[in-house]
Amino acid sequence: MQNLLHERLKPVATLLNTLIPVARTRAITALAEMRVTPSSSKDTYARCLRTALRELLLDSDLNQYGWAVTGNSNSLHLFDRQTGLTIRFLKAFDQTGSIPPAGSNSARKRAWTQTPLLTPQTTADDTPQSLWGLELVCTWTEDDERITCHIQQPTSTGQWPERAGSKTIMTLSHTIDHGDLDNISFNNTESDAYETVEEKLSTPIKPQQTRTRSNTQ
Repeated sequence: MQNLLHERLKPVATLLNTLIPVARTRAITALAEMRVTPSSSKDTYARCLRTALRELLLDSDLNQYGWAVTGNSNSLHLFDRQTGLTIRFLKAFDQTGSIPPAGSNSARKRAWTQTPLLTPQTTADDTPQSLWGLELVCTWTEDDERITCHIQQPTSTGQWPERAGSKTIMTLSHTIDHGDLDNISFNNTESDAYETVEEKLSTPIKPQQTRTRSNTQ
């Protein structure tokens, strides 16, 4: 199951390598038009970045790899048609990249209380059905030097002002100045029985500039 998960996340990670800096630039440009900055209007910046990333993913080759952009236009969800895996993009709860508490949102409550994927009882079953219904959350944090995406599985709802519980599946660290995705690491924090796998994607998948959006998305 772990191998399958990492395999299915790779094309998403590679596209994020290309698109995150573009989305960031578009978001900052949009804020400049409103005469505000990311630091002075953090919520608006997060919404602009997520919206820009959504549009870029819709116009990318994402569909070619079995993934689709789903959800409302003011949100960003990715759905893997091959395995039933979902990734939800949210603003990080804090600077460590934590998932925000579920609050009163019933859909989040269900997704935030999944059985942990990475446990000592995890089987070696790598069939597509193994990931069906699993929902991951991708949060992002940013400082002066880099923007980092944290792909995690929620494990508890949390309660304000406390963050939700989660297990990190993957981290993507992008250096803003240099434009390269420096590090990709798959993590299992549930048990020391599993090793951390670190690898670098050597060949980025470049999105096409013009594509006809599928009505099924």
